[in-house]
Amino acid sequence: MVRASPNFNAFDAGEFAPITEGRTDLSRYGFACRILENFIPRVVGPAARRPGTSFIASTRFPVQDALLVRFEYSTEQAYVLEFGHLYVRFYRNDGPLLEATKPISGASQTNPVVLTILNHGYANGEDIEVSGIGGMTQLNGRRFRVANVNTNTVELTDQHGSPVNGAGYSGYTSGGTAGRVYTLTTTYQEGDLNQLKFAQSADILYIAHTEYVPRKLQRYGATNWVLSQIDFQDGPYLPVNNAQTTLTPSAASGAGITISSALSVAITGAANNGAGAIRITSANHGWKTGDKIDITGVLGTTEANATWTVSRVNANTYDLNGSSFANAYVSGGTAKPHVFEPTDLGRLVRIQHASSWGYAKITAYSSAVSVTADVLSNFGGTTASSSWRLGLYSQGGGYPSCVTFYEGRLFWGGCPLTPTRVDGSMSSNYETFSPSSTAAVVADDNAVAYPLDSGDVNNVLWMKDDEKGLLVGTKGGEWVVRANTLNGALTPTNVKATRATTYGSYEGSQPVRTGKDVIFVQRKRRKIRNLNYTYEIDGFNAGDLTILSGHIGRLEFGQLAFQSEPEGWVWMTRGDGQLPVLTYDRDEQKIGWSRQILGGFQDVARRRPPIVRSVCTIPDPNDARDEVWLIVQRMINGRVERYVELFAPEWENSDDQEQAFYVDSGLIFDGRQAQTLQPGTGATAKGTTGVDFTAGGDVFKPSDVGREISMRWFDYAALDPEDPAVQGAWISAKARITAFGSPTQVTATILAAWPSLDLVPANGWRLSASALSNLWHLEGETISVNAEGATHPDIVVANGRAPLTRAVGYAVAGLKYNSRLQTMRIEAGAVDGTAQGKVKRINEVTFRVLQSLGGEAGPDFTSMVPLKYRTTTIPMGEAPPIGDDDCRVLWEKGYETKGRIALRQSAPFPMTVIAVLPQVTTYDKG
Repeated sequence: MVRASPNFNAFDAGEFAPITEGRTDLSRYGFACRILENFIPRVVGPAARRPGTSFIASTRFPVQDALLVRFEYSTEQAYVLEFGHLYVRFYRNDGPLLEATKPISGASQTNPVVLTILNHGYANGEDIEVSGIGGMTQLNGRRFRVANVNTNTVELTDQHGSPVNGAGYSGYTSGGTAGRVYTLTTTYQEGDLNQLKFAQSADILYIAHTEYVPRKLQRYGATNWVLSQIDFQDGPYLPVNNAQTTLTPSAASGAGITISSALSVAITGAANNGAGAIRITSANHGWKTGDKIDITGVLGTTEANATWTVSRVNANTYDLNGSSFANAYVSGGTAKPHVFEPTDLGRLVRIQHASSWGYAKITAYSSAVSVTADVLSNFGGTTASSSWRLGLYSQGGGYPSCVTFYEGRLFWGGCPLTPTRVDGSMSSNYETFSPSSTAAVVADDNAVAYPLDSGDVNNVLWMKDDEKGLLVGTKGGEWVVRANTLNGALTPTNVKATRATTYGSYEGSQPVRTGKDVIFVQRKRRKIRNLNYTYEIDGFNAGDLTILSGHIGRLEFGQLAFQSEPEGWVWMTRGDGQLPVLTYDRDEQKIGWSRQILGGFQDVARRRPPIVRSVCTIPDPNDARDEVWLIVQRMINGRVERYVELFAPEWENSDDQEQAFYVDSGLIFDGRQAQTLQPGTGATAKGTTGVDFTAGGDVFKPSDVGREISMRWFDYAALDPEDPAVQGAWISAKARITAFGSPTQVTATILAAWPSLDLVPANGWRLSASALSNLWHLEGETISVNAEGATHPDIVVANGRAPLTRAVGYAVAGLKYNSRLQTMRIEAGAVDGTAQGKVKRINEVTFRVLQSLGGEAGPDFTSMVPLKYRTTTIPMGEAPPIGDDDCRVLWEKGYETKGRIALRQSAPFPMTVIAVLPQVTTYDKG
């Protein structure tokens, strides 16, 4: 029997898979957790509770998926784009972009509510946000869909199209504005969203999808964006024709010319090739294997009259691939080249005459050998030419699957016609892909076209720039495209592609860059790998970042997003709706997984948590951190909803405790008033009665008697009695209104002294409220509240309101979530080898926490006791402070072999676990 006191002083290895629980020999075992939910391991060791999410808006269609996309012009000008079914919307400065507001002049107490907005210009199905209405305040701060639109009126429905019943609302008195949610129409449907790939240059976002002409989304102003098809110039092209087919332009320049082929080869026989297919006899036919032809006029073997690709047998015969011989040949027949398709509208065609190249764009289809086109660069003649090439992109052949920038070129890749090929634009000319000059000279700045020759055909799925080359991910492996010469620039004639690894990628996810690593989802979606250059092998490796946490990917990874500040975290969606987070720092050799499970539910039975459908990051408006944005599918009041939500900032030591945001889909309720306030004589002494408070404008009402006036101020002279090095504290000043004098003056009793009689600026003071409002997005839900820095009993939301047991001037309210940490089995105290499998007893555990309040601990999550923090003198009316402490818990488990320690935090406050310090007695066998 040996007593030991192991020190769990770091959790940066994150959540290990159950399969590793016997691997006490691993160097990271002592820093790992069996469960790490809604905590995130920090690079330096602690496990910090993740902050909650704030509700931003509903997506346009609550029952359809949407995709969040990052758009960063600069750290000061960053947007989140919401791509959904046939639309895109925009968010900036932590809110949606709205068009210029229009004044509201009326609102009816009817079902549905009818708003009067003169000459509003809205259309049925559009969304507006309403604010500032007097009287019918139930409409303020909400988003509605308009219906039955007339010139001056609209009816209000919710996002599901259900009418908004205003029969029980207060009567409209005055004012209010409506702003239309800024929305662009797109052609992308819901099923296309996870295949969209993006690359940004300044104000332009390039968009790739194999079924759509590549597009660009260009910003001209906050609410002035234009989505347009890219008008590619002079390429990319398929390889130069190497068959006998010629093309003849009817003119060298101009619009509406004809481009045609006159080649026709006579057929003299058709027979069974011995394998059941049709073999054509045609003297000196000139076709080669793979050529596409149209056969007409064959008598007897009429089944040959169709479009085929051929397999050359010899100079006089060829087989029709996929054919079946049925009828004896009688006579006749001709074969013509199949050059054009009805889907070639908009396709480019380049033709050479002598040493001069010109190109045109097809505008109309006549037949497989004739089209109408507009000349964009003059042809060198009007004679037949066998030196020609068709554009790579077309409706029939498809479009590129991905896009990126590299060495001053815009690269596209993964077009279905050439799925292993990458195409780079001319240098610094992103939409021009000229393979040569018009004089057939290939210069270094001409376009690059290069296939990944691997023996198999694995589509290009993503591309990322790197100092060592253009990194390319395919279904079958990862490649590096770069110059063929050391330290040379990539050019059309100086390029090579080498396979780096053979893991393959998932097509529905774009990789993210973390420092010098590119992190991607492996093909089967169960592993995350980091592609990076390794000096020792002078090549790239792609290590498995899930090797010790394989259970994390069991339900398939999806979209990735990288947050660089405050630390390096990779956020990712998962098939079951959880949000895995990877703490990753290659330099410090830190890899730690955790799982974020949002508060709330996805089902009516309230058994399964909500589903995170999309995630992205942008710099916050103050450039202090990276923000993490989500689309979350929830079940609210019996209906499926999809919300755009944003993770709140982490609480830090100098922050006001009442601003701690540790609820999900939450909102802040702030009773600040937009007028100045003058405290009267006696306000600086607690308990003084009959103190006058005078506002700079109309604020007060007779019904305000009993409400509280308050302000928060930071006392720089205050010292922490436990730690004098910590200076400064947030202090509340409060007064309860006892008499109404006028809209600008009331009398009150001082509950907490005011710091001075100085004039309080506008928005520097608050009036309390007895209920929280505008919680329509959580209708019917039970919410958790941080009420002026203190916990409040949970409340059920009804009619958008949550009644309080005590009035407050500031609150953070939303859905509760549990943060759970459970250690691995203790490995300590054994004399003869390992402590695993031996009986042990934990006597007590000390939890060292930082910036924490609340929490409970125990041997498992069913037997827990609250953490007890040190007691200090707390002024009457003030909440217990968020602080640092060693919380000692006497253990009641008794004897066991597992020896795990569990910790849970569900209060709306932060918690950072620095160390778990148990005292354990281990009993050796024998």
